[in-house]
Amino acid sequence: MCFPTFTALGSIFLLFSFVLELFILIGQLSKRVFLTDLFFAAAWNTGQNVRYNFALWNYCTADINDNVNSCAHPTPAFNWATTPGISSLAQAQASSGTVHGVFMAMFILFFIGCGLSFLLWLASLPICCLNRRVCGISMATLVFINFLVMLAALILALVVVISGVKVISANAGWNAHANNLLWITIGAVISLLLAAACYSCGSVGGSRDRRGRKKRVDPDYDDKDDHGFYDSFLPYNVNPHAHGASQGGYGRPTHLQQPYQPGNQPDTNQAPAGMGHQGIASPHPDTTRAPQTSNEHPNVPRGYQTPTLQPANLPDQQ
Repeated sequence: MCFPTFTALGSIFLLFSFVLELFILIGQLSKRVFLTDLFFAAAWNTGQNVRYNFALWNYCTADINDNVNSCAHPTPAFNWATTPGISSLAQAQASSGTVHGVFMAMFILFFIGCGLSFLLWLASLPICCLNRRVCGISMATLVFINFLVMLAALILALVVVISGVKVISANAGWNAHANNLLWITIGAVISLLLAAACYSCGSVGGSRDRRGRKKRVDPDYDDKDDHGFYDSFLPYNVNPHAHGASQGGYGRPTHLQQPYQPGNQPDTNQAPAGMGHQGIASPHPDTTRAPQTSNEHPNVPRGYQTPTLQPANLPDQQ
C-alpha cells in the first residue's frame, strides 16, 4: 500500500513540475493576455512612460500601466542587455560573450528540464501499478538528476535577474524587479525535489510491505533453507514445511512407517518357547529369542519378523 501511494504522489509532483516548466518556455511567445504576463524581470522608466518585460525568448514593450504594446520576435537564448533602450544602460553586458553563454546555458537547461519532466511523468504512470522496488529506485535517481538540471537553471536565472536588476537600478530614473517566472522556476525545482523524495520513500516502504506480506503467507520466509539439512533424516511421509500434526508437520504424527528391525516384534505364527509345531512341549527351549525387557511397551508397533522353525522331539506314535 505504501509503494502505490508514494509513486502516485511522485507522479503528481512530476506533472506539476512539467506544467510549470512549460509556462517558462511559452512565456511571451504571443501577445495573448495570459502569455504576456509570464516573464522573468521587468524594467521601467516613469519619466519616459516605458516598460520592458524580459522572458526566455524575447522582450515586450509596454506603458507604465503594463499595457503591452508589442513583443519582439522570439530568439533562442535572448540576451536581455541587447534590448533597445537598455543596451545603453548595460553596454558591457550587451557585448560580453560570457553573458551570452550564460543565457544560452539557461535556455538549454530549461528545455532539458522540461523534456525530462514530461518523459518521467509518462514513465511514472505504469509504475504506480507495479510494486517493484527497482522501478522506484530508478525513478528516484532520474528525478533527482532532473532536479539537479533545474536547480542549475534556477541558479543561472537568479544570477541574471539579480545582476540585471542591480545594473538597471543604478541608472537615474530606472527601476527593475523580478517577476513571476522566477517564482515559477522555484516551484518547479521544489516539485522535482518532492517527487524524488516520494519515489525514494516508496521504494523503501514498498520493499518492507512486500516482505511483510510474504511473511504473513509463509512464516518460514526468512529461514526456508534452515531445514534442508534435517529434512533428509525425516520419514518420507512427514512434510517438514507443514505446520501441525494434522498436516504431517513436526507435530506429533499419528502413524509413521517404522523401518524393519529384526528381533523387536513377536511373531504371532511362531510357537511359544518350549512348544513344537503341534502344541507339544519341546525339551529344547528356544534360546535364540531375546526376552522382552520391561522398557518395551507392548503396544508399540514393531516391524515384521521372519518366523523361525524350531526342532521338536515328538513321542513315538502307538
